Amino acid sequence: MVSVSKEVKFLGVVIDEFLSWKGHISELCSRLSSVTYSLRVISNYVNFNTLKVKYANFESPAHYRLIFFGASTEISRVFIIQKRAMRAMLTLGARESCRGKFRDNKILTVTAMFIQECILFLLKNRKLFENERGVHQYETRSVNYNYPVHRLTVTEKNVYYKCLRFYNKLPHNLQIVTESKIFKKKIYSILMKIEPYTVEEFMNVELI
Repeated sequence: MVSVSKEVKFLGVVIDEFLSWKGHISELCSRLSSVTYSLRVISNYVNFNTLKVKYANFESPAHYRLIFFGASTEISRVFIIQKRAMRAMLTLGARESCRGKFRDNKILTVTAMFIQECILFLLKNRKLFENERGVHQYETRSVNYNYPVHRLTVTEKNVYYKCLRFYNKLPHNLQIVTESKIFKKKIYSILMKIEPYTVEEFMNVELI
């Protein structure tokens, strides 16, 4: 007899029956909290550059498969811990704002990491999105993609839709960049400058 499980772990990712990512993010938060605690402990003995190297132990698991669970409402829990990690590295008070601190220290917020992942995924896998390419009667510099026809708001929460939305947000002079390294560098610079706490912040900023 085959048993039915409400959660399964596959390639390091916890997947539940509703794809809510609650289980995966809970497990991730536990791991990130441990890293944050270690940063707080050693912050009394080492300088910031050393702490930033140690911070890689936070960023690596947070980044792993982020493209799948980054759109979950539960991702705010990860960002809360990320801010604690930043405060630990900078020896800030528990209630001190981290706004500007990520940008000043060249660290992407978890939201920025998610947006970056989605945009780069589309860049590397354009063929998957060919059905959504805009068709223009006249020659145009616009390379925006059309959004798939849908009735349910759940469609707007999936990775495919997010990739289209974030890519279309980019200025056209960046969309037409063909050199991968230059494109990645510019995306990184934009996200670092904006320092988005939420997806809405990124979408509401005018990019030039």
